[in-house]
Amino acid sequence: MIELKITGNYIGRRLDRVIQKNYPGLSMTLIFKLIRHKKILVNSKKTSHNYITLADDIVQLPDLTNTQIKKQVSVNKKMLESYPLNILFEDNDMLVIDKPSGLAVQPGTNTKLALSEILQTRYEETIFPVHRLDKGTSGCIVFAKNIQTSKYLAEQFKNRTIEKKYVCAVHGIWNKTIKNINNDQELIKSHRLYQIFEEKSAVTFISDITHFKYLSMLTVMPKTGRKHQIRVHLAMYNHPIIGDDKYGLFKKDREANLKRLMLHAHSLKFIHPKTDLNIIIQSNMTNSFQDTIKRLDKTDSFMQ
Repeated sequence: MIELKITGNYIGRRLDRVIQKNYPGLSMTLIFKLIRHKKILVNSKKTSHNYITLADDIVQLPDLTNTQIKKQVSVNKKMLESYPLNILFEDNDMLVIDKPSGLAVQPGTNTKLALSEILQTRYEETIFPVHRLDKGTSGCIVFAKNIQTSKYLAEQFKNRTIEKKYVCAVHGIWNKTIKNINNDQELIKSHRLYQIFEEKSAVTFISDITHFKYLSMLTVMPKTGRKHQIRVHLAMYNHPIIGDDKYGLFKKDREANLKRLMLHAHSLKFIHPKTDLNIIIQSNMTNSFQDTIKRLDKTDSFMQ
């Protein structure tokens, strides 16, 4: 075992950040795995990746010259460097990635690969995720290349001046008169999922409604940015997003052999931090997304 004593600038920082700073060859995914499997300890005790270090803590790590560890680092680095990325926009301050469904943005438990790690491996400077997308959601996601841009864009998200549009496929035939969902509506307040929002406001607009035989396609614009907001709001109206493994119709989705959540971050409109120009980024639905919709609409098990 290797022992690392926490002193100076390492006091008061997250354990995973301290380890990566000292051992940049280790990916966050591998660090999470080592902590979870008790290969990394603090003061001889198991802890979590987000443990905040204290002065004189002793962090115990496996011998990083170990052949197995070195092999794992090499495999991870090769995977990160070779992963194909679709960059929709890039300049000196930011980049917008067309994220595929199934790729996590940040490393975590049961995550083999994360977009933030891929970008960190490709770029010499620190890359900052400005907002989040669920692992199953595909489409536009913004990263900043410096802290100033990160703060500027984060402020736009906080002030709700960034326009976000999603497209999704939902179970059943959506009522075209329903164009607005918000937490002041009685149907929402009385729903069992209401507690998820912790009584905070949440507003979602619906447009471009297309009916198929058993399902509907919607363009969705969240005015607020609560966690899982779109997924929860649509589920509250008994039209959950197809493939939603948390709020959806699990039996129907399982019988249809779905591979993904049918939610796509279609476009972003925001003000550039340097030029003050309006930037509009768009990600089109993939052929597989559209083909899945056509296939599902012919599936009798999707009948209401």
